[in-house]
Amino acid sequence: MTSKISLAFVLLLAGCSTLPKANPRAEITSVLAQRQELKESYLKPDKKYPYRKPEYSKYVPEIKHLDVSRCPADFQQAVLTHGKMLPKAGLIRASLPHD
Repeated sequence: MTSKISLAFVLLLAGCSTLPKANPRAEITSVLAQRQELKESYLKPDKKYPYRKPEYSKYVPEIKHLDVSRCPADFQQAVLTHGKMLPKAGLIRASLPHD
């Protein structure tokens, strides 16, 4: 029984080491594309009737939920800082829930 567990553990470790590694450039490009989509969805005002105002209170939580886990650490930190600084810049109401 222990040999079966040991074999399973070795195969698991081998499988983890052979998983494809994330391409940092592709991951960053993906996150920036997602951010651009959010900007267009929430921040771009509609100039046609009925007029739509930018929805900062919906944009900021979405930015904070972007998956940057596969990006380099410095990029992750930059996205986190960006999400935290938007409310402080006065772009949204202080009534938003904080993380």
